[in-house]
Amino acid sequence: MSKYSRTFKIALAKQCLDGGSSPKALEKQLSISHSQIRYWKNVYSLNGEESFLPPKHPRTAKDKADILKRMWSENWSLAYTSAFYNLPSPGTLWVWLREFDQLGAPRPPT
Repeated sequence: MSKYSRTFKIALAKQCLDGGSSPKALEKQLSISHSQIRYWKNVYSLNGEESFLPPKHPRTAKDKADILKRMWSENWSLAYTSAFYNLPSPGTLWVWLREFDQLGAPRPPT
């Protein structure tokens, strides 16, 4: 369970996107990291009203591998990839990368 509600995250994201407040201003006001607020803003800008909803089905190992492969092929950052796929945080991808490495799956050259 998330520390902050979906409604709260969307409200902050909209406030940033509408120009009402910057993530840094909200950080000072709410004592929430500006990078966290910026992430919520990015998730919302990419996913709209579907933001912060759990996936309709659990992600399989193939789903995770496909997401990582797309991140590498598109040269996306962890933060952008996780926002694009509406993941709870970029840390989710770190866990998947570790699992991917433990399986011995090759990574593409960088």
